Amino acid sequence: MAVRDKNLVAWQAYVITMAFISVGLMLGMFFLYRTYADTAKRSAEMSTQLAEAGTKYQKSESRVRRLKSMLGYGEHTKEEIDAMILEMTNDTELGVVEKDFAEQMKVFSKNEKGDLLKLPKYLMDTLRIRNEEIDRARKRETEIQKEQSDTLARETAAREDAQKKANQAAQDLESERAKHAKQIESLNNEKDTITKQFADNKAAFDKKLGVQDASIANLEAKSNKQIAVIAAQLEQIQKFREDDFAAPQGEITRLMDGGQLVWLNIGSADGLQEGVPFSVISSDTTKVSKATPKARLIVTLVNGPHSSQAKATDLNYRNPILTGDKVYSPAWRSGRTVGFALVGSMDFDNNFQDDTEMIKNLIKSSNGRVDAVMDTKLAQEGKITTGTAFIVLGTDTGGEGENLTADQKAKIQKYSAFIKEAKSLGATQMSLDNLMGYLKPKNSDRIQSLGSRISGSDFPIEQVKSAPAKVGAVSDFKARNPN
Repeated sequence: MAVRDKNLVAWQAYVITMAFISVGLMLGMFFLYRTYADTAKRSAEMSTQLAEAGTKYQKSESRVRRLKSMLGYGEHTKEEIDAMILEMTNDTELGVVEKDFAEQMKVFSKNEKGDLLKLPKYLMDTLRIRNEEIDRARKRETEIQKEQSDTLARETAAREDAQKKANQAAQDLESERAKHAKQIESLNNEKDTITKQFADNKAAFDKKLGVQDASIANLEAKSNKQIAVIAAQLEQIQKFREDDFAAPQGEITRLMDGGQLVWLNIGSADGLQEGVPFSVISSDTTKVSKATPKARLIVTLVNGPHSSQAKATDLNYRNPILTGDKVYSPAWRSGRTVGFALVGSMDFDNNFQDDTEMIKNLIKSSNGRVDAVMDTKLAQEGKITTGTAFIVLGTDTGGEGENLTADQKAKIQKYSAFIKEAKSLGATQMSLDNLMGYLKPKNSDRIQSLGSRISGSDFPIEQVKSAPAKVGAVSDFKARNPN
C-alpha cells in the first residue's frame, strides 16, 4: 500500500513538472515570436526611413549641384542644365530661387551666358562701357557746342556783311529802276515795230508753210514707197540666205573599204579639225540642204593643207559613196566659225527632257559656236549678232490656236520676237531635226522610246525592190586593157 502511494506521488510530481515545462516552453515561444515580429516591424520602418533619407539626400545633392551650376562651378552640358532647371522649377524650396535666377540671367546679353559670380563683373563692365560712351558723348557735345559758337560768330559776321550789301543793293535798285523805266519805254516802241514786222512775216511764212506741207506729203509718199521696196529687198535677201542656197564645203577624192574610209579635198589650210562631222551628198545635187545624205562622215585625220581622212557611218549600199560626191555641214565653214542661236525646247529624242547642253556641245565639236540661247523659261543667254548664221527652232516654238493659255501665248510671243530679231540680222531658220540630221549619225544614240500604245504595224518592213548591183569596195579603179 505504501509503495503504491509512493509511485502515485512520483507520477503526480512528474505530471506537474512536465506541465510546468510545457507552459514554460509555450511562454518562451510566445515571447520569442513577439520579439521577432517587433524586430521585423522595426526593420521595415528603418528601411522606409533609409529610403526616405536616400531620396532626401539625392534631392539635396541635386539642389547642391544646381546651386553650384548657378555659381559657375563644374562643367555641365546644355542638356544637363535644362534638366536641372526643369527639376528645380517644381522644387518646393528652390523653385523661387530658380525663378529669381532666371530673371537675374536676363541681364546678360543674348550672345553672352553667365552665372551669379559673373553677374557683378558683367554689370561693372557694362557700367564702365556706358560711362566711357557718356564721356565720349560729352566730349562730342563740347566739340559741337564749340562748332556752333564758331558757326554763330561766322554767320553773324556774314549776316552783317549781307545787310551792308543789301543796303547797297537797295540803292543800286532804285538807280536801276529808273534806267529800267527808260528801257521799257524804248522796248515798247520796239515792240510795236516788231509786232508789225511779225504780222508781215507770219503772212509770208504761212504762204511758204503751205508749199512745205505739200512737199512733205510728197516726201512721205516717196518714203513709204522706199520702205516697201526695202522690205521686199530684205525678203529677197532672206531667201538667198536660206539654207536651200547652201553650197557644199568639199569633195571626196578617194575611198577605201567600200566607202568606209574616204579622203576629202579640204584640210588644215581650210581650218578643218579632227572630229568635224559632214553629210555625203551626190555630186549632181542642186539643193544641198534638202538632199538626202548618202552617209555621215567624221573627220579622223587632217593630213595636209587640202587633204584629210574621214570615217563613214550609216552607209547605204544601194546608194554607195562615189569619188566626186560632195560633203556638207551647216556648222563648218572654211576660214570662219559659224554662229548658231537656239530657241525653245531642244528635246531631239522625245524623252521630255531638255538636251540644250548636248546640242551646244555638238555644235562646238563641229567647229561652230553658240551665240545666243533662249530656253523654255524665257531666259536669254548670249546675244544674236550679224555673224549668227542659223537660228535653230525647238520642238515647242510652233504653238498656235485659240486653246493656248496666257502663259503659252506669252511664251510664243517671246519666241517670235527672238526669231524675228535673228532673221533681221540675217540668220537662216532651221529645225532641230534638220540640224541633228547633219551633226549626229542616225544610229549613234538617237533612240525613240516606245509606249504601251505602239504596235508592230506602226513600223512596216521595208520591201527590197532590187538587189545591190555590186557588193564590195567601190573606188575609182579602172581595169587596164593589155592590148
